[in-house]
Amino acid sequence: MKDNKIALFLSSLAFFITTSLQAQDCKSLFLLTPGAEVELSRFDGNLVPKGGKMINKVLSSEDAAGEQVTKVVSTNYTEAGEANSTTNLIYICDGKNLRVFTENEPVLEKLQNELTEIVEKKNGKSFAFASVISPIEYPLEIKEGMELKGHEVTSLMSFKVTQKELRMVGLPKRHHNYNTTGRYESTTETTNYIQVLVDREIANATVIGVRNIKVGSKEQVTVPAGTWECYKITKELYSRVAGKKEYGELIKSINLTASAPSQLVTEWYAPGLGIIKTEIKTRKPP
Repeated sequence: MKDNKIALFLSSLAFFITTSLQAQDCKSLFLLTPGAEVELSRFDGNLVPKGGKMINKVLSSEDAAGEQVTKVVSTNYTEAGEANSTTNLIYICDGKNLRVFTENEPVLEKLQNELTEIVEKKNGKSFAFASVISPIEYPLEIKEGMELKGHEVTSLMSFKVTQKELRMVGLPKRHHNYNTTGRYESTTETTNYIQVLVDREIANATVIGVRNIKVGSKEQVTVPAGTWECYKITKELYSRVAGKKEYGELIKSINLTASAPSQLVTEWYAPGLGIIKTEIKTRKPP
């Protein structure tokens, strides 16, 4: 078995943390501070810069219905320094847990409009699309021995749905709705929509997820931005494509054998700051 390893370091901070970090205090968290900026640089297994970098910048942070709702834009850069993708994130802190959602409504709306236009123009086959994304969740007070909640993305796109089938299953669904109270609506409707498409054998569903997230002991970790006492967290990334026969069991349980080589991830989490270092190993057959 071979291991391919990628390291991801917190390489710079926009400013220093001057507040006293206390458990269950959302406003003291660095990543929820307006104007905060974090740069993550990628390295290969030999610590040679490879794959460019990612910069996360906090756009706003405000109280909403008793929760701290923070909007962050994450921009990925190539090794040449060119921005090639942008993701909008929503951090929601309730004093006990910090949840991270993707919030790309403009992108989803554009995609849905494009698909709708194609549906209206074509008389034959067309598209169906749906996606459900569960949040990444971290408790504010992490302890050694804890097992954290897993998360996953379930998506589906079909290029063979007919007009008759499309009338039965409807138009593409958005994967979530975000409202002013800082809460996400249930994704049950979209999950059911995916189930219908799979049951009718119009398309297969793809699931990418994270499981077995375990908190280990504390270690002192040094990166270009400084040195921190961090919890060592391990987890497993997996993926699977499911058709009609497999989908029912797939959606019920996260304890599945991956259909692709799983990736073993180690993260070093600094309380009050976040993840400052990540290593990813992909096991390949000999």
